[in-house]
Amino acid sequence: MRLHQLSTTLSRPGTLFYLLACAIAFTMGTGMSILLHRLDPAMGILAVWGVIFLLIMGTLQLVGADVLFGPILVLSLMIPLNLTLASDRLTFYSYDLAIGAVYILWFWEILQGERSLPRLRRREIPILSMLVWFAISGVWGTDPVTSLDALLFYLRMFLIYFYVANRTDERLALKPLLGSLLLLIAVESSVGFIQYATKTNFGSIPDLVGKSIGVARTIPLEPGSYDGSLFRVRGTLAYDTQLACWYELLLPLALSLALTVSKPRDKIFLLGLFGAGTVGIILTFARGGWLGLALSVIMMVLLFNRRRILSLRPLVQLVGVAILLGALLLPLWGLISGRLFASVPKTELVRARLNEVALKMVVDYPVFGVGLDNFPSQSLNYGLSQDFAASGAKVHNLFLAVASETGIMGLILFLWVVSNLVRAALEVTEHPNPLVAATAIGILAGTASILAHGVVAWGLLTYVVYPLFWLLMGTAFALQYGYAKTRLDE
Repeated sequence: MRLHQLSTTLSRPGTLFYLLACAIAFTMGTGMSILLHRLDPAMGILAVWGVIFLLIMGTLQLVGADVLFGPILVLSLMIPLNLTLASDRLTFYSYDLAIGAVYILWFWEILQGERSLPRLRRREIPILSMLVWFAISGVWGTDPVTSLDALLFYLRMFLIYFYVANRTDERLALKPLLGSLLLLIAVESSVGFIQYATKTNFGSIPDLVGKSIGVARTIPLEPGSYDGSLFRVRGTLAYDTQLACWYELLLPLALSLALTVSKPRDKIFLLGLFGAGTVGIILTFARGGWLGLALSVIMMVLLFNRRRILSLRPLVQLVGVAILLGALLLPLWGLISGRLFASVPKTELVRARLNEVALKMVVDYPVFGVGLDNFPSQSLNYGLSQDFAASGAKVHNLFLAVASETGIMGLILFLWVVSNLVRAALEVTEHPNPLVAATAIGILAGTASILAHGVVAWGLLTYVVYPLFWLLMGTAFALQYGYAKTRLDE
């Protein structure tokens, strides 16, 4: 059926011309990119992104934006590049191309009368309220220009959410979306295993393009423990903690689907994927990620039991996977115990100091905070170093990070958005379609995992992890809306 649709698409008038135009644009764009890169590296990168944009547009035009949006956005997330222009005040991201492409085609379909105009629903009220408050806090913050760039980043997140929430329930493209998310686990695990075996940053895109974020990261251990340091994998991403956050969001999906599917081949594949990802998150040596994943598995078992669909067989399979994973991880036990009990306590002291600074900022700026992304620069006024301010990092606590930059009301609105997501996913766990219910359970468990990790880290808010979170939130709301329509029809 799909081959027939593709054949029909390729036979449309103008398709050959469109393909030829894309090929010419790619050839000319590549040559211009090389030329511009020699004159100005930033302009060269922009030209390369322009070429990629044309290719995305051509592919989406041929096959359909709604079906390919998930895979294309996921692939763009695996290339976490950002380009800062205008004196470090305006940032472009690699996934801007995918967002722009699907929205252009979406609006084109609306103009052609093929789609109806999307409309805001009550579920968007918490999100829009949060965005409005963040904008106000940015204006009243200490550096409105920096806050503007951060607000534009949040606008991208809303666009990702809004597209997925409206197009997934309009034409159920859930399977391609889930397939692309599972592909992330496979790719990142494979790259991570190679990195650990070679002790290099093989496959890390930010390092490959020439503007490295740093050498391979290791963790110093107390004298006399293991071999003195632990190597941390990062996959295609920029940091190991970001990869751990990805695993926290994605692995519950794989396990939830594995407990749902009936075909042995599918079950073995999904459980194998979950096992590979579990080893992958261990190799990031992010202790918060370990805690979050363990919490998500416990929560998932409770959710399946709540629906009374976790029969004895899936439970035995889950225990079997746990035993097998324990056997596979046995050679790494020295490393794991070293990370848990022999890590040099420097990071704990730094985090305690950052928490203290964040709390002082909340006391000094309780209403609007210091403004989005202004924590690093304002930290200088609270005794932190210039190196920390230049790094652009935030306090290693998700909730304090939000409160210090947007005030107490900003934190309340953020929690409102998260609670709305949890409520939507909980509702969908009762869906009669097992695939839909399993997806909701996976999203719910992943959300709990990343929030638990957020107590000791702010990785969710990074430009690498946050888009994935908003994509999953859009999926949950799309399924909730579809479920509501089903019940209304009944």
